[in-house]
Amino acid sequence: MGGISILGTTGIVKPRALRTFIESIVTQIDVAVAQGHTTLILVPGNIGEKFAQQLLETPTDTIIQTGDFMGYMIKKAVEKGVKEIVILGHPGKLVKLAAGIFNTNYRVADARREVVAAYAAMAGASKDTIAMIMQANTTEEMAKILKYIHMSEVTFNLIANAIKDRVTEKINGEVKVSTVIVSLDGTVLGLDFNARGLNYWRRSS
Repeated sequence: MGGISILGTTGIVKPRALRTFIESIVTQIDVAVAQGHTTLILVPGNIGEKFAQQLLETPTDTIIQTGDFMGYMIKKAVEKGVKEIVILGHPGKLVKLAAGIFNTNYRVADARREVVAAYAAMAGASKDTIAMIMQANTTEEMAKILKYIHMSEVTFNLIANAIKDRVTEKINGEVKVSTVIVSLDGTVLGLDFNARGLNYWRRSS
C-alpha cells in the first residue's frame, strides 16, 4: 500500500552514470576475489550471464557483467590477481574484440561485418558469401548465412581464437584466456583452443 509497483522488472536498481556504473561493475570482481575465486567468467550482459549459467558449472559470483567495458574489466581482473578469464557472450559484442576494440559500445567503433567477413574469407568463403555478410544488419544474420553454407563453426572458432590472442596480447600473457561465442538461442557458435579444454562444462552442454 502506498509503495511503487515493480511488476515486470527485476526490482534491482543499476547505476547509469558512467563513473558510478564502472565502479559498480568492478565491485563484482572484488566480491569474487574475496570469495577466493581465481577464475572469472566475463560476460557483456544478461544474455552472456544466462548462457554462462546454463553452459558452465561455476559459482554465480564468478560470472561478471562488464557492459561495454570488457577491456577495462579484463585489466582490473588481472590487477586483482585473477588467474584465468573466460570471455563468454553474443558475437554482436565479442567479435569486436578480435579487431582490438575493447570498448564495445557502437558509438565508439563497430567492425562486426568486417571481422566476420575477414575470418569467413580466411575459412574459405566465396566472394558472394562475403558480400552477403557485408550487407547483413546483425551478427545473427551473418551466423545464419554461414550456417547455410556449413561454415559457421569454422569461422567463429577462428574469431574465438583471435579474441583469445588479442586479449592475451593486451594483458601480456599474465593469465589464461578462453573465449566462448554463443547465439541468442544459446547455441555455441565458436570456441577457442583453451575453451575446448575447460573442465567445467555442464554435462548436458
